[in-house]
Amino acid sequence: MITLFFVLLAAPPAGSLSLDDALRLAVERDPDLRAAGLRVQERETGVAAADGAFDLQLDVRFAASTERYTGDWSAEDIFINAALYASVSQPLVWGTTLQASLSNSRTAAADNFLDCSTCYVERLQLAVRQPLLRGFGREANEAPRRAAEHARDAASIERQRIAETSVENIVRTYVELGHARAEAEIRAAALALATELLAATDTRIEVGQSRPADRPVVAQAVARRRQELVFAERRRADAAEALAVKVGLDAVPDVALPPPAAFPDERATVLKAALAHSPELAAYDAEAKRLRAEQVRLDDAARPQLDVTLIASQSAVDDGLGGVLTALPDNNSQYYGATLALTFPPANTTAEAEQARGRLSMARNAAERESRADTLRHEAGDALRALRTAEQSVELTDEVARLATAALEAESAKLDLGQSTNLDVIQVQQDLAEAQRIAARARADRLVALAALRRLTGRLLEAHGLRLLPP
Repeated sequence: MITLFFVLLAAPPAGSLSLDDALRLAVERDPDLRAAGLRVQERETGVAAADGAFDLQLDVRFAASTERYTGDWSAEDIFINAALYASVSQPLVWGTTLQASLSNSRTAAADNFLDCSTCYVERLQLAVRQPLLRGFGREANEAPRRAAEHARDAASIERQRIAETSVENIVRTYVELGHARAEAEIRAAALALATELLAATDTRIEVGQSRPADRPVVAQAVARRRQELVFAERRRADAAEALAVKVGLDAVPDVALPPPAAFPDERATVLKAALAHSPELAAYDAEAKRLRAEQVRLDDAARPQLDVTLIASQSAVDDGLGGVLTALPDNNSQYYGATLALTFPPANTTAEAEQARGRLSMARNAAERESRADTLRHEAGDALRALRTAEQSVELTDEVARLATAALEAESAKLDLGQSTNLDVIQVQQDLAEAQRIAARARADRLVALAALRRLTGRLLEAHGLRLLPP
């Protein structure tokens, strides 16, 4: 498993599916979360690739050639040459490159054109190359690795954001199913009340207590509420299917909305926590670090190339392979040298354009971060207001529903005494159903707003017993 939360269900529950169970089932199979984990691993390979710039390098070459001379010599001369070359070089973080090489060449000449008909040349060479401008210094040489590290960090932060957003979306889907179930129950109860009223009306008509003209009003209410129940059941089925897709089940058992948790933080605390936790802002910060490291590389690439190379070598020549190997330690021939090489383009247009692009990218990233911070402040304040409004609405609508229930009982009693009409009772029933629907919506909104606040302040995963493991 590439990306996983730390607790998984062995099997879906047989009865009611709790919110935490739904979350664990959903995050296990979330393809977006798996893809985010793969992106982190992909960026990690970029760090390893950047480390490869300081790997030990081994170079082995073999060359063979034949030369034929027919100039002023009386006989045709043929030279048979062969050479084996091996070197080891080690780049260092300061830009320095250390190199040791060993070469062995064999030259065979006809007609004793050389002092030896077959000559062996052995050469041992040590070289140190040090950049003085481009490629000089630890900062310039480690810039690619730092850029790769910050790119990996940005991918990890994005994975955290995807996880939190996914959990919040699952909470919303679960709550919407709970709300759809509650609304269907409210519609069913309203239909039952209207059906009961229709039966009572028929009874009163039979005994002469009501007129036949009173029946159509109640029958119309029954038909309308039956239609409302059909629509409510459709919304419930749609919400159940949406949750089933997220959790990977063929069908979702019943759900039970969790009791609301307290969120005592006030606006200042929420804003501070949101700005400190925000994965989006952290991603912009990681991108800023990556761009700064990239700018170091671009600035270095725009410099002229001035390198100094120091070389020390010794070589030996002999007519036998064994002779040359024994002659090499005797310093048969020594060479010491230094090279200073300067390379620069008269017009460094490409490098200068890349530098300008890098600076513009940093400025753009800073502006986008500032814009996101402003949006985040608004989102945090809006989510807190939504939660407080939902909390107040729950208290008020519950009281309204209680009063509507009492009003229905009173109106039904008046109807039995002939002091009210079917239309009045139907209206009070409708008021009760509407009050119950508003109360159910307020309770759902409270849970949704709480999830949004927990996500913004970095508490959502912890609140549901989840944590994100390394990919």
